Amino acid sequence: MTPRLRSLAVASAGAGLAPAVVPNALVDAFHASHALDVHSAHATLPRLEKVRLLAGWPEGLAALRCCFMIRVPDGPVQNCGQCEKCVRTMLEFLAVGALDRAPFPTRDVTPEAVERVAYADSLATRIFFAEVTPSLAAQGRDDLVRVIRRALAHQEMRLRRREPWWRRLVRE
Repeated sequence: MTPRLRSLAVASAGAGLAPAVVPNALVDAFHASHALDVHSAHATLPRLEKVRLLAGWPEGLAALRCCFMIRVPDGPVQNCGQCEKCVRTMLEFLAVGALDRAPFPTRDVTPEAVERVAYADSLATRIFFAEVTPSLAAQGRDDLVRVIRRALAHQEMRLRRREPWWRRLVRE
């Protein structure tokens, strides 16, 4: 029996995420065998650059399913466009100027949609928004940038509140 799959590229998750949960370039090779090459794809590229590459690949776009919804929406589009993952991915495609080609039910991201997902309190969320905000601002999407900056300020305030008072004194 001849193997059909000879090479497997694993998408890297990027910096700042829990290494025990996400694909890791140092561990991926251990999943390989003499018949199967397993490697990290574009491990050094920022996520936004990966989205830019995907935007130029029609076959990849057609197969893109990033949705967190358990029920797949009816019709040819496999993403709901409303869950946290869809909104974040739509923002990335908007930031690279390719949302019109991406497989989502809508062709724009509203401030209300961003507000629904922007308050997730995690390092990954802060990294994500820091990466897309300059591109959105350059496109004149001040409505989205305002919502993102408000959410980041809210997260920063919550982080400061969790920090012991004496640590703030030492840092300043």
